[in-house]
Amino acid sequence: MYNQQFSTLVVSLVDTDTNRIMANPGEDAGKGSQYIWLSKDTLDFFPPLDQKNDREKVAEYTLINLNYVDLNEIREERVTYEADNNMDVRLGTGRLRYSKIAQPGDLACITRTGVKEYQLRIIQQGSASYDLLKAKATTSIGHKGKKFGFLDNETFFQII
Repeated sequence: MYNQQFSTLVVSLVDTDTNRIMANPGEDAGKGSQYIWLSKDTLDFFPPLDQKNDREKVAEYTLINLNYVDLNEIREERVTYEADNNMDVRLGTGRLRYSKIAQPGDLACITRTGVKEYQLRIIQQGSASYDLLKAKATTSIGHKGKKFGFLDNETFFQII
C-alpha cells in the first residue's frame, strides 16, 4: 500500500475506463456509471472510507473534490471500494462521459493536493510528457495491460 503523502497516481486507461468517455449521447456504450478502475493497492491514496450505502452496514465509499483540470471544472466525486466484486477501487469520473478526452492507452494522472482535494489530468498518447509519465506506471492491474504507479507532486509538475 502507498502512504497518504501528497503525490500523483499515474494510471494507464483501458477500454473499460474510456467506453463511456468516447461514446456519443444516446449510445448504449454511454450507459452505466463512468469511473476509472483502480487497484485495491491505491486505496490508501484516498481518504478513509466514511460513507455507507443505504443497504450496507460498513463504510464503502468516500467523497472527494475532483478538479477536472482539462475541463476547467471541479465536482464532488465518489471513491468506492468494491469488496463484493473484484476487490478494486473505482474513482467516479462522471464529468468525463461523452467528452471524448481519453482513449485506451492514454494516462489519467490523479494528483492529491489536500486531504480531500484532487486534480485529474488526461495525458494523451503522443504528448510531450506521455513517455516520461508512462514509465512511472509499472505495477500491473488485471489482464488488459493496465498499469499504475506513483510519483511525488514536485516531479510530476516538472514533467508536465
